[in-house]
Amino acid sequence: MNRVLILHGWGGSDYPHWQAKLAGKIACNYGTVSFPLLKNPHFPHKNSWLKQLRDLMESFKPNIVVCHSLANTLWFWYADSLDLKADLIDKLYLVAIPSLKTKENTIGSFFPAPKPKRLFAKEVTIVASSNDKWCTLDEVEELAKSYGAKLKILQNAGHINAESGFGDWEWMESEFEINPNFGLEDASDVLVLGSRGAGGKRRRTRRVRRGFTPVPMLPMTNTDDVSANANFGL
Repeated sequence: MNRVLILHGWGGSDYPHWQAKLAGKIACNYGTVSFPLLKNPHFPHKNSWLKQLRDLMESFKPNIVVCHSLANTLWFWYADSLDLKADLIDKLYLVAIPSLKTKENTIGSFFPAPKPKRLFAKEVTIVASSNDKWCTLDEVEELAKSYGAKLKILQNAGHINAESGFGDWEWMESEFEINPNFGLEDASDVLVLGSRGAGGKRRRTRRVRRGFTPVPMLPMTNTDDVSANANFGL
């Protein structure tokens, strides 16, 4: 079974960003996904994110990684730090790569970024937009050529985020063979997590589609890693 790690960029990928929706849909299709909040996302530091990524790679052991924006730069730093004999993941998706020479004070610790000798993936897919202000197509095409990566160019898609209309992203979802008819579809068909019971006591319920048998809920824990393997829904 695939283990999918989804890495957000500067500021996070809050709903309705396509990464948030992808994580939820993978879980609803009984996939295994980790969609962690990287530390201090609005004021990130490369060293902190790099340590967190190393820990995630060791503990979660993904075979597919999906990066957006600054997470691509993070992966470049990670790949540059690995021994050339390190294990390969199966698939790597690099969406909206910022220029390796980006100049932005708040994320200055990430730049200039290295260009690693290899990306440590058997298959690399780069997705870019024709009008992304953070990187030129010339630089993206050069990177794709250097790594023998598949290159998908979207026309006038901005930074390929929620602001440019990328919430539900059919192409990306098709890469994971997501069944669009499986999962939570209509708010009128669900119960709400955390409703109040008799005497105002919090009662644990969860969203359930009519016609489906709910599975037992697992204990809730406090964690910075928002992960799911779809044994208990979202």
